Amino acid sequence: FLIYKQIFLNSYIELTLFIILIQCCSILTMTAQTAFRGKVVDEAGNPITEAVAFRLAENAAILGTSVADSVGTIAFDEVFFDSQKETVRVTAFGYQDVSLTANPEAAIVLKPLAVGLEEIVVKGEAQVVQRSDGLTFKVANTGLVKASNNALDLVKMTPLIKEDENRKLSVLGKNSFVLYINGRKTNLSDDAISSYLQSLPPENVIDIEVITNPGVTESIRADQGIVNLVLKKNEGNGVKGNLSLRDEQKRHNSQSGNLYLDVQKDRFFMTINAYGYHYDDFTDNYTDYYYESGKMDHNDNDVHRNDWAAGGNVRMDFAINENHTIGAVIDAIHSKNSTTTDGRIDYFTDYARSATDSVYRSWNVFDDIVSRVSTNLNYRAKTSEAGSQFSIDLDYLHNHRDHETYNDYGRISPNTLSALNSRFSESSVEKFNNYSAKVEYTHVFNERHNLTGGVEFSRTSQGADFSHIDIRDGAEIPNTDMNNYFDYDETLTMGYLSYSWSAGEKWAGSMGVRLENAKVDGLQRATGETIDRHDFDFVPNFSVVYSINQANRLSYNLMSTVNRPGFYSLNPFQFYVSPNTFKAYNSGIKTGRSYIQRLDYSLNGHYFLTIDYFHANDATNNFYIPIDDKYTKLLNANFGKVDIVTISLGWNQAFFDNRLFINANATGGFQKYKGRVETIVIDSKGLSGNFALGASIIVSERYNWSINLNGRYRSTVKLAQEDASGFFYATIGAKKEFKNGISLNFGANINSFHDIRQKTYSNYRYYTNITTEPAGGYVSISIPFGNTKTKGAQNRNSSNVQNRLRE
Repeated sequence: FLIYKQIFLNSYIELTLFIILIQCCSILTMTAQTAFRGKVVDEAGNPITEAVAFRLAENAAILGTSVADSVGTIAFDEVFFDSQKETVRVTAFGYQDVSLTANPEAAIVLKPLAVGLEEIVVKGEAQVVQRSDGLTFKVANTGLVKASNNALDLVKMTPLIKEDENRKLSVLGKNSFVLYINGRKTNLSDDAISSYLQSLPPENVIDIEVITNPGVTESIRADQGIVNLVLKKNEGNGVKGNLSLRDEQKRHNSQSGNLYLDVQKDRFFMTINAYGYHYDDFTDNYTDYYYESGKMDHNDNDVHRNDWAAGGNVRMDFAINENHTIGAVIDAIHSKNSTTTDGRIDYFTDYARSATDSVYRSWNVFDDIVSRVSTNLNYRAKTSEAGSQFSIDLDYLHNHRDHETYNDYGRISPNTLSALNSRFSESSVEKFNNYSAKVEYTHVFNERHNLTGGVEFSRTSQGADFSHIDIRDGAEIPNTDMNNYFDYDETLTMGYLSYSWSAGEKWAGSMGVRLENAKVDGLQRATGETIDRHDFDFVPNFSVVYSINQANRLSYNLMSTVNRPGFYSLNPFQFYVSPNTFKAYNSGIKTGRSYIQRLDYSLNGHYFLTIDYFHANDATNNFYIPIDDKYTKLLNANFGKVDIVTISLGWNQAFFDNRLFINANATGGFQKYKGRVETIVIDSKGLSGNFALGASIIVSERYNWSINLNGRYRSTVKLAQEDASGFFYATIGAKKEFKNGISLNFGANINSFHDIRQKTYSNYRYYTNITTEPAGGYVSISIPFGNTKTKGAQNRNSSNVQNRLRE
């Protein structure tokens, strides 16, 4: 008995010591770092994908942020709940905040705010977060949203976004961008993008993501970036809309209108956008052509542009259940761009204009009529709680273009009687069809590592019918020697693999590779010339970001792209725009390759430094080429190599309790172009610079008055095809918002009076001076209607060939 008693006492003591040891370890663990993870849902259990979590110190300083993923999950690598008295605060627009002092045992449920969304007090400063592939501009619930008329105003105030003299937006270092909505590609042209952004209320936007390195998963050109709008959703059933109308007065009057609808019924979500515009513009220009023989032509023109378009899109999502979603997108537009040129052409035998050879009257009418319809069917499936996803996209795009010109040329002198010299019309009817499919799978290993792989297939067929008709004594006589028909077929097979990673809160990045196989066939029926080309391309991509500390971030990107020619440029036809000039298309354009290295540095999310190096082989552009010392041909062709170095400094900050917001950017660059096109030699290099400034000011919060200012200056720049003069423009607008939500905006704009383009080669020179209307005024009204809680449908992928419907 004593022996068993002693064994029991010894065991009891050992067990007690073991329990104490476990408790100590548990206490040490609780006071040490803890990985945090939770899923944010609403009261109905639906994930809140726009939720943001803040890791806060005892003094309320922000130590880190986490944005919810596609299933509402937020996560931190470490949180010191006890030893440093940290908390995690979870917030989402339209919901009450929740503060946590420990890891959640169940889902984090956010309750809706008791007041309507229109009653929320606007506060907070827009924040910029640098990423490995670009940046995120966080604008939700800020003074900038309050002062903006629409989403277009927000995009203009976003760092790394620039606007040119034609009001066209692009990403810094690029010529344009592709618009994405909630991470899905749209199928909108540049004009349609502007119309869509003008229809979208600014309060619908949470984040604006500017992606300078799209990676290997997206097929876009080297001169394009991506702008992704993250829109609010999951706010309840109902219909919400916005109607906006705008009128602009210069010498002529221009009008535009947009309608935006947002519809939700349980698990069905839909957005509808309809737009229309009519632009009337007038310019004067003259061009001098100097030929090697010593002859010179002087062209003096009055140009009237009359453009209109009507279009719209419908985007739908239906959530089958929590893990499966199907969707559809329909985009359509019909447009007509009409240009009438009334000109006079003086032919001189020498540069000094001492002797006139002849004088012609020139009348040219150019019409470009385009009808475009695209559809997308898509399926999304969540395959794991970690966020793995499988997706399928099926696309069809039909484009029909009627390209027509009418030409009437008559000699004025040396004969005093104006005799009709020639009258003819030319047209090209181009029908284009594309079928494409994309299958993609993303496997999420954990919150730090994921792998994405996919395959794409694209089939394009095009038929272009060109006709030349001479008009004599009112009779139309087809010119069979000039008529032609062009068949074009292209098959693209593509595959890609991309790996994304992060290492704590310091390092993150991605690397990937894309393989593209292209088979091209073309035939000119009139001449029998054929195209038979087979290209295989290896496209690598790499990006990394290093967070030096809370205030300093540094990222590096290495990008490569395959630049396929625009479909319109491939048609081998000629269009005369005057007796001595014509535009020639080129079926022999080769695919180009480009390589980009980019270094970005951000300080405190307010100051930005970007160093960009761009190199391209087999680059293409439009060039003026002399023919027989009496004609000028405008030809799109490969010419050689391009090297561009750009350095940009940006500043983005709010002042006076977020009532003043400033976005400024200064850029300097060095461009070098070297190559040859037919008889001209390209050897151009030079420096250029530009400066842009935007300001948004809330003048009165009580009476809802605000002012927006925008301005830009660009110096003279030497390009491959021409030397362009500097320009400036400035706009000032005032906004008054009424209590019923209706807002009125009016203002004025002013821009450079002259736009000079010129180029000098060893055997040829041209000089163009375009006189534009320097100032104009505008007024617009925006009318919201429907309920105040609506969900926006997600956009889906669209055909990758959309960006090649160009010359």
